[in-house]
Amino acid sequence: MKYIEKTIVSKDNTKIAYYIANPEAEKTVVIVNGLGGSFNIWEKLINSFPNYRWISWDYRGLYKSDIPVNRTDVTLVNHLQDLETIWESEKLDKAIFLSWSLGGQVLLNTYKNHPEWFEAILFISSSYKHFFKEMTHFIPKLYKFEKNIFSTIEKFHKYYSFLLKKVTKIPSIIFYMKKLRWINDAIDDSYFKKIVDEYVNLDMGIYFNIVKEMNDTSFDDLLEKIDIPVFISAGTSDYFIPFEHSKKMKDKIKNSMFLEVYHGTHYHFIEFPEMISLAIKKFFRENSL
Repeated sequence: MKYIEKTIVSKDNTKIAYYIANPEAEKTVVIVNGLGGSFNIWEKLINSFPNYRWISWDYRGLYKSDIPVNRTDVTLVNHLQDLETIWESEKLDKAIFLSWSLGGQVLLNTYKNHPEWFEAILFISSSYKHFFKEMTHFIPKLYKFEKNIFSTIEKFHKYYSFLLKKVTKIPSIIFYMKKLRWINDAIDDSYFKKIVDEYVNLDMGIYFNIVKEMNDTSFDDLLEKIDIPVFISAGTSDYFIPFEHSKKMKDKIKNSMFLEVYHGTHYHFIEFPEMISLAIKKFFRENSL
């Protein structure tokens, strides 16, 4: 996948990296990414849509974006300001917005503040509220300790990072992830390994600051107010953003198209890229996008 890499200085002087694929295309799709993948995670999808310009950015402190001077400046307000800076620099008018995972809350905060930017929304296994509670609904007692869990991981993030790097170097790690049904057998092992290798090198202190902020936020009341075309896809074997969480989202948003991906996991868009591409093309065609 060919793309342009740029940097821009945000409103608090934090340098933000962002990316543009198919820069000459007229229609724009803005990817509001999850925390578990860089721009490269979208290669298979982007290659299926050569007539669309794709733009995304690295959240501050992750991948190629700088860590802010104040390490707690990784709130939804900060992410919105970073996107506003990119939007102004690229002279964008309207776009289709796509989110994955916790990026759903960044997208919804953007919609809340700039609904005029949006032509349509694509939610791919996206969260819209307190994802940790949804994720641990089958272990109710675990959710009671969420504050301690996040604060503990933040405190010992260097040890967590060290352990993560060691575990992911196990030659058969992807094999075991498949056996545990964290990823589907259909996934391209070498492609997924690249994603893992990028992820394990993140600053996990910043990473969990961002996670905690998103977990503390709910956009439940906003869903019913969305009045543009919406596409939602969800994997039935997604342990991170459970299938029922996405179904609740679908029930709250009028004019939404819902795609159930049987045995798809949190990474179903790279496990079944042809299926996802065809479904999105159908959604685009039916909504003149």
